[in-house]
Amino acid sequence: MTEQHSEISAATEDCLKSFEEALELASDFKKDLDSITCAQLLHQKIRFEEWFSKTGARGTGKSSLDSKIRAHPTCCDEHRNKVLRLVGLITENLVRYTKIVGGEETPRDKYLGEFEPPEGAEVEQIMNLCNNEITSLVKLTALFKES
Repeated sequence: MTEQHSEISAATEDCLKSFEEALELASDFKKDLDSITCAQLLHQKIRFEEWFSKTGARGTGKSSLDSKIRAHPTCCDEHRNKVLRLVGLITENLVRYTKIVGGEETPRDKYLGEFEPPEGAEVEQIMNLCNNEITSLVKLTALFKES
């Protein structure tokens, strides 16, 4: 489980570090990984970077997403908590990815016996989850895009 943050900027920094660690590990193990998976990981990092750049999620002060949410007349702590949760889920998935690719954990799909899905199914699922979570972040924070 990843650390719970009270500020979006701190959660965003942790998530970005998780992306960087996952990409570094993926480049080390590229010969063992599907090149599509590596490309997906890089694509999701770029999407995440675009999201935080447009919303101010890494920012501090009045330009930060935290401040924008607090100042917005129709938003509340629930919106902020949803952003924190989504960023946390992305981070958790990236940590899991790193552990699987680095050999620290066995993918859950290895425990399914005769019903085993194709090799790499869990890593692919993690990429799909990251994609969905980033898409949800973009939709949720659409109100806070800088002009």
